[in-house]
Amino acid sequence: VIDEQDKTAWDYDRWMNKKSFIGRWMRYWFSPGRVIFVNTPARKLPSKLSLSCSDKILDIGCGYGSLLIYLHEKIGFRNKIEGIDVSPVMVGLAKKELQKKGLEKKIAIKIGRGTDLPYPDKTFNIVLSTYVVKHLCDDSLLLMLKEVLRVLKKGGYFCFWEAAPSRINALDKINRKLLSS
Repeated sequence: VIDEQDKTAWDYDRWMNKKSFIGRWMRYWFSPGRVIFVNTPARKLPSKLSLSCSDKILDIGCGYGSLLIYLHEKIGFRNKIEGIDVSPVMVGLAKKELQKKGLEKKIAIKIGRGTDLPYPDKTFNIVLSTYVVKHLCDDSLLLMLKEVLRVLKKGGYFCFWEAAPSRINALDKINRKLLSS
């Protein structure tokens, strides 16, 4: 039985490995140099969350690691910041990018699921998840939220956003309202 996280990993692995126009297009827009164009709320995170160099951050569904690279370049975190993604291809691309930029000691990215976070309780000040919720059914989303609460330090923040149709009706209504205004 394949769950939605496995399907998402399979889809991204297939898309990112293509030698076609679509594959090149996906690699281009998901690459760290394009994070601000694809992930525009990222620009506001340092000020809205009052990020400091001592914060410990996790990005669930980090893909190429673009958001983590952007935030590290803006803040210069002292602690290693971390990301997980279900796609082995995306994690491989992220690790190559970190190595190219000399950030492999500053940012750790590994294969993982938001529904089973491989971290101890109360590890992170901030957990991010961008464009992931749409891939999860209600039960998986609930599991992910429980995991986020488990790994967040007291007073920590969980920030997530979407910009596409979701499998969650309430979130779809919010997205449609935002996109129509």
